[in-house]
Amino acid sequence: MKILGNLIVALVIAAIFGLGSVWLTIQGSAGIEQVRKGPWVSWIAAGDPNADPYTQSMLARTGRIPLAAAEAIYFHAATDNEGNTLSSDCTFRIQGQPLDTRVWTLTATTDEGTLIDNPAARYGFNSLSILREPDGGFIVHLGPKARAGNWIPAGSNNVIVLTLRLYDTSMKTNGGLADPILPSIEREDCQG
Repeated sequence: MKILGNLIVALVIAAIFGLGSVWLTIQGSAGIEQVRKGPWVSWIAAGDPNADPYTQSMLARTGRIPLAAAEAIYFHAATDNEGNTLSSDCTFRIQGQPLDTRVWTLTATTDEGTLIDNPAARYGFNSLSILREPDGGFIVHLGPKARAGNWIPAGSNNVIVLTLRLYDTSMKTNGGLADPILPSIEREDCQG
């Protein structure tokens, strides 16, 4: 009887660790086919029809339908450079240099993937509409209060995810991604 009890306990522990590791992988925190660069994360096999099962599970869970990697690479950020969660209670500065791509977009969504409702109807920027710095770089502010220049409204009571899409980029290599230079995300201040 004691052996049966030990066996059940061992099976329960194994199931918890096994299911927990799968959950962490498809949540995006420990993906197999994943590239991290600062706060930015990319599932490089997301547009591949022969993607690994973890990537396929992540896509099924999130409902994302990505383009093939030869056409676009997607990066997501849910934290700033210091690991702070992107929240509508704070203002963040997203600063970058010209990206190695023909066209790019930067969009802010809730952590559920919906656009952030705001009276300005502004959800992000692209490489054609953004105001540039004299050196060709850009600065975008993400926060609850309107700012001059490139500003994305954060709404209220939101956990935010930034999505950077790079279209027709040369970053993709046979072994993964070349070392991308992506925008930094820095927290400026927080309310209350």
